[in-house]
Amino acid sequence: MAGNRLLLLVCLLNIYGSAAILTIPPNTSLTVISFDDIPLSTEYLEVGDCAVVDFDYFPRFPALKSVSLEGNQLTVLPDFVNISYTLAKLNLNKNNITYLEQERFNHMVALTELYLSDNPRLSPFPDCTGPTPVPPRTLHLLSTSLSEFPDLPCVGQTLRVIRVSGGLFTTIPDDKLLHLTRMEWFIVFGKLNVFPRFTLLATRPLREISIPNTDIEEIPPEYLSGITDLYILTLSQCRKLRTLPDLCDTVRGGRLSLYGLNLICDCRLRWLLEAVVYGAMGHISLGETYCVEPANLAGKALEQLQPSDLQCPEGRETKDVLG
Repeated sequence: MAGNRLLLLVCLLNIYGSAAILTIPPNTSLTVISFDDIPLSTEYLEVGDCAVVDFDYFPRFPALKSVSLEGNQLTVLPDFVNISYTLAKLNLNKNNITYLEQERFNHMVALTELYLSDNPRLSPFPDCTGPTPVPPRTLHLLSTSLSEFPDLPCVGQTLRVIRVSGGLFTTIPDDKLLHLTRMEWFIVFGKLNVFPRFTLLATRPLREISIPNTDIEEIPPEYLSGITDLYILTLSQCRKLRTLPDLCDTVRGGRLSLYGLNLICDCRLRWLLEAVVYGAMGHISLGETYCVEPANLAGKALEQLQPSDLQCPEGRETKDVLG
């Protein structure tokens, strides 16, 4: 333990005004953190890539706002009860955390940003228990290999930004969406093959839906019913999508990203090219998006076509095709 404490004496300490930033040099051979030599005025503590596996003790630091333990070997969520009223940002990326103990979350009443990316064995979130809900507003779960979309009955009460990637789940159940009661920015990269029923979030202050690079094959129009004025809608690289419902009201003055799609270019997409021509949306990205049907348009870039090029199948009227 004495050796570990001596290592803290070689850390880099920078003072910016009244804010203290303390950084343990990366690759320091440090397995258990001892805090005896850390100034109580420290506001930002960084202990990255130091092979830390545990804490011997985490005393009260009255000014500590941010803790980064990225790139260590932690297997459980540390107990931050002594700094729970000041800790706003917690970075636990690139560890080996497997389970999140709810009782430890319940103490973190000031937490606004939680980073749990690259914890490949991370299990789904625990059930909502205890008197105090988990309050982070931003949750990052990148490269976690989650087998299912996390159920966030407590986190969802305050969560406004969620970023998930690397998950193995293919669907997002309705009940898990309903827990996101204050969602604003929904960003999920993964193996989805069913479009989520976002209409369940129609009463939320939703500003972004980004679900790129999925295996989704269709977007039922009713799944976006009530979702209007999004600032961002991203469906790029969803290469199994063949057509799109009218998204003019869904995005309106925002950004619609449809990069890298393979679409059936018939009258069902006329709304899209008309939106490009007449500026019905703020910005539309159609780069690398091509037609796969009909035969006379196959292989052509959608952004190079005109609305009049998109015809209904022979013998059918627009109203019949659109249903």
